[in-house]
Amino acid sequence: MIIGDKDETFSNNKAFHEDLLKLGIPHDWIVVEGVGHEPLKIMRSLGTRYWGFYRSAFEEEAAQ
Repeated sequence: MIIGDKDETFSNNKAFHEDLLKLGIPHDWIVVEGVGHEPLKIMRSLGTRYWGFYRSAFEEEAAQ
C-alpha cells in the first residue's frame, strides 16, 4: 500500500493497514510525505521501487 499523507483517503487506508497487521497479513505500507491523491507524484517519489511489485508478480507468472 502506497499513499500520500495528504491524501483524503489516508485515514481509511491507515485503518485498513492496521486491520491487515492485526490479521497477520503481510503487506507493505509506504507513506509519502507531503503528497495528496496524486498518483504521478507517488510514482515519482518512489522511483524504480514503485515497479518492484509488478516485476515480482509478472516474473512469477512468466515462470509458470
